[in-house]
Amino acid sequence: MKRFSTIFSLILLAFILSACASLTTDTGTAKPKIGVILPLTGKAAEYGQSAREGIEFARQKLKAAGKEFQLIWEDDQLDPKQSVTAYHKLTKVDGVKIIIGPIGSSNVLALAPLADEQKILILSPAVGANEATAGHPYVYRFWPSKESQMLGLITWLGQQGWQNIFAITAQNDSTLSALEVLERRFGKVANRFVPPDAKDFRTILIEAKQAKTDAIFLNLFIGQFASALKNYQELGLTIPVFASIIFDNQAEIAASKDLIAEMVFASTAIYTAEFAQELNKTSGAEPGIATASGYDAMMAVAKIATAADPKAALDNIGEINGAIGKYRLDENGDPTLESSPLKILRQGKVEHLKY
Repeated sequence: MKRFSTIFSLILLAFILSACASLTTDTGTAKPKIGVILPLTGKAAEYGQSAREGIEFARQKLKAAGKEFQLIWEDDQLDPKQSVTAYHKLTKVDGVKIIIGPIGSSNVLALAPLADEQKILILSPAVGANEATAGHPYVYRFWPSKESQMLGLITWLGQQGWQNIFAITAQNDSTLSALEVLERRFGKVANRFVPPDAKDFRTILIEAKQAKTDAIFLNLFIGQFASALKNYQELGLTIPVFASIIFDNQAEIAASKDLIAEMVFASTAIYTAEFAQELNKTSGAEPGIATASGYDAMMAVAKIATAADPKAALDNIGEINGAIGKYRLDENGDPTLESSPLKILRQGKVEHLKY
């Protein structure tokens, strides 16, 4: 009986050692656990899946270099409540101390107070609102702040000589931040708020026409642009229109391309030519909306995950020669990027706009 007990104990020990080995790298060190919260399904899936592509691309490069990570994925469908649920699961059940994501200003802002209080690092691959990082020492972004996103549009606006701008703004943290930057840097504009799921814009567009507006700013949320432009077309309007960076995704463009002769918008094409070439050579794909920023977030994680103080390591990470460009993280945790590029939808085709 004693001999049987000894054999059983040895088998159990071997099983335990084998299980532990499955969570280690080739060097025998434990794989750091990293949480990831992204909208992998739902209306913002293009954002989430493109960020996932960048994170996985970085992870494969790191693995080839002998650095492995255990990524725990959570899908929040761009719902702030689901972001909070995912955060609690990752921190309380899985025990993670670093989270890549979420995406979206409202989602990040829902987690920011929790992260600050519990000292959990949040590295978002796509969040615009200035408030997402300002005053939140544990929140960082690898995506242009709303200041950077709007700067190109505002420079272009100044070149047009327009004075009377009429904005239609969805009530969302990201769009509210865009409006604040526009009015602070360009000047006061006429503005009408709409719910982020509104689909009928005819009354507001008629008001814009009657106000003898020089141009209309579509400061809307995901899934709204085509509805607004369809109403614009039905009303026979010819007022110039420009749009926020939220318009720049495949679904919005496909649904809107035949509804207006031309429209300028801020671009999500925030990646270097070198990164685009490397990704294309490896996977045959072009970078999506948040591919480059997801890649940079994962690469930053690799530099800080095993540090004694990951936050201090991130604060002192220095110059990053990343997929979204060459930059540093400033005192707010924002990348020191120049203004976002612009694109123009013209006769159903998208082109880069020089200004």
